[in-house]
Amino acid sequence: MSQRSKLIMKLAQSQRSTEGRKIKCWEVVRNEIPGKEEVDNHQKKFDRSHLGTAENRNEIFDDFKENVTNNTECPKKDVNGPLINSSVSTYKDQSNFLQAENNNLSNTCIERNSVAQHLDDFPGSSENADPFANSDDSDKDPDYLLSSDITNSTHSVTEKVQQKPEEQQHTEPKKTRKRKRNTSGWKKNAAKIARNSGKGYVSTSISRKVMKAREMKRPCTETCKLKCSSKITTESRKLIFENYWALGDIQRQRDYLSSCMAPIKPKYQYHRNETKRRDNNAFHFTINGTPIRVCKLFFKSTLDITDRPIRTVIDKKSQVGGMVLTDLRGKHGKHRKLDHGIKDGIRRHINSIPRIESHYTRARSSCEYTEGGKSLRDLHRDYVKECTENNIPYGNYLMYHHIFTHEYNISFFRPKKDQCSICATYANANQNEQESLKDEFEKHLSEKNLSRTEKQSDKQKISDNYILACFDLQAVMPCPKGETSTFYYKSKLNVLNFTVYELRQNEKGDQCYCYVWDETQGQRGANEIGSCLFKYIEQKSKTNLDGAIEILLYSDNCVGQQKNRYILSMYIYALLTFQNIKSITHKFLIVGHTQNEGDNAHSLIERQVKRSLKSGPIFLPAEYVGLIKGAKKTGNPYLVTEMSFKDFFQSKATE
Repeated sequence: MSQRSKLIMKLAQSQRSTEGRKIKCWEVVRNEIPGKEEVDNHQKKFDRSHLGTAENRNEIFDDFKENVTNNTECPKKDVNGPLINSSVSTYKDQSNFLQAENNNLSNTCIERNSVAQHLDDFPGSSENADPFANSDDSDKDPDYLLSSDITNSTHSVTEKVQQKPEEQQHTEPKKTRKRKRNTSGWKKNAAKIARNSGKGYVSTSISRKVMKAREMKRPCTETCKLKCSSKITTESRKLIFENYWALGDIQRQRDYLSSCMAPIKPKYQYHRNETKRRDNNAFHFTINGTPIRVCKLFFKSTLDITDRPIRTVIDKKSQVGGMVLTDLRGKHGKHRKLDHGIKDGIRRHINSIPRIESHYTRARSSCEYTEGGKSLRDLHRDYVKECTENNIPYGNYLMYHHIFTHEYNISFFRPKKDQCSICATYANANQNEQESLKDEFEKHLSEKNLSRTEKQSDKQKISDNYILACFDLQAVMPCPKGETSTFYYKSKLNVLNFTVYELRQNEKGDQCYCYVWDETQGQRGANEIGSCLFKYIEQKSKTNLDGAIEILLYSDNCVGQQKNRYILSMYIYALLTFQNIKSITHKFLIVGHTQNEGDNAHSLIERQVKRSLKSGPIFLPAEYVGLIKGAKKTGNPYLVTEMSFKDFFQSKATE
């Protein structure tokens, strides 16, 4: 067979029988390949119309043997004829299916001697033998498939195998404001599942009656005319009982009951006018493929059912086809559905609401927060007003509330501070759980008290050459900011404020340093925090050029901002740059108890911003600078430094 021929022979199921061995051949011809004329010649030889006589079949087989044996166009490879080898060995082993598939014969060069040797082993390889004598080429053969069918089925199986991993990829459900209902955990549905599975359950009615689990009952007595107990053993009955209740679905159980019932006519029957008597039914169980008739009592006691399921199956069985109709309760399909266009309009309006992440709990929560000032009712009123102006239909408040709470995780209230997970876990635990958590909780409280004692001890060391400061990043301040709906739905530019609260002696008063920038100048990572701390250290080094200054810093445990190697590298760089800085010490507060004096400054700034909004909206980031400067009414005012892009440096460069 030539190199460019794309003819693939599939030798299928080979088995011994009284009629002899069968060999079935299929051909798969690819379209749009080079050497079309040569392919057409082989296609003609293997056309089904040419396989009718033994003479034609011998001619085809000899031609096939000659072409394969003389195929020396491709370089020899030590593959030892994989196609013929696999075919011969599988044929000799008489396996169920012979896979001899090769998409390109040019890629499997067959040595001449090996081919000749293997072809001699085939039945019909002699000159006078007919290899297709016992084959069935009729269209009536149930195992016969056209080449197109084989190709399509092969591709479909391949596509299913390739698509299966994608379908099995598990994606985590999106977390929303309200948790999604789990109907399988409802008491009503749990009782229904237990009832259909034959397990014990508590009734959902007012009586709260405890229902026992199903148990196989005693069979009929020996006086039974059908002698059911002698036909079916106890083990078989138990297996039938377990398999029936293992179905767990009432519709499948009804189908099974229907398959075990058959209407019969009595031998003697007296007809009465307008009689309401039902037709008689015979009951049987199938054991090893053989139906065995049993009496009704034996049938019910084996499955532990009453007459009610049997009557239900008889009533629901259709007159045409004898199929048991499904339960249509709650499936009328006439539920009122809201237009998808209205739902999409609600989603577009919700997506237009500017949102920000929580500053304090963004590491543990995916909840987003609005800037406040509007309730869900206010948002719906704005949505209705917008739709009315554009003359488009709108949804009511219930639909707006449903989409807002079940498809989004948006809250109107921002958490003010971290909540300690250890303390909250211990407070919400029951008595037994608190006993197991007691040691860890007491250790946590001890560490919290030690950290506060350490901080109080450090406060006693404050002097001109010993500086103690706490620093933190304030929650973002959006701009523009206003009470009207026009500003509420506009895209926001966040303004960031990094505060370093320096503790001083009572006569001097504490001093707060504020470093302000917006998102166009920088983000809120280690580079920005390190640059602000470096500028603060630089300012402190200029206040006392003669003495050796020791700086002690307190902060929370935010890894992305200050608890990382880049900040430590910046400290080393500052010590090498400023000779009057003797040491820099950084202490981290206990997780969950990071409250410090800087929170007071943040509270005053937020109060000043809220007071300013009463007189008018905030349009520019520069307006926040003036508000921060005027936030402290008594004592030392806040020292504000406006940071720009050129003031931030890469912390990696200091490593």
